[in-house]
Amino acid sequence: GKDYANAVESFAKGYEANPKDSKIALNLAKSYSELGDTTNGFKTYREIIALGDGHSQYAEDAAAAKNDLAYYMSLEASKAAEAKDFNGAYAIIESLLKSDPANAVMHMLLIQTATNQKNWDKIIAGGEAAAAAQTAADLKSDVYFYLGAAYQNKENKPKAIEAYRKVTSGRN
Repeated sequence: GKDYANAVESFAKGYEANPKDSKIALNLAKSYSELGDTTNGFKTYREIIALGDGHSQYAEDAAAAKNDLAYYMSLEASKAAEAKDFNGAYAIIESLLKSDPANAVMHMLLIQTATNQKNWDKIIAGGEAAAAAQTAADLKSDVYFYLGAAYQNKENKPKAIEAYRKVTSGRN
């Protein structure tokens, strides 16, 4: 693999010298994240996103930073969920959804994590937003399937039927 430790050292110097160089910042954030230093990686991604919010010339790199941040945060949330640290997983997911409320991947991860945990209330609370965030019909249908199952498990048959009726494609 790549030598991310040397990369961090090199990119950190460049970024320190020019904190508005979003290309160097993206490389630095990715290097930190690949090393597992998500604290510094996520902080650097957020700095790039903030640059993009202030100046349109950084918009492209800010968009790349948003995608990368979502990717690495979803990995962290998945690791937490696999370790049965559901509160940790939800905290990561919800923190990303606060800054990127239409993130389809994180919405789906929230629903899948809650489904694996059989946390029906969490699915019911987040189901409609998760479905709305999905752009592919089969993924939207998957969310409604999980939502239907959650209502069914909560003994709310009318709501379960309403959700199941919205499952129009995919494997469910």
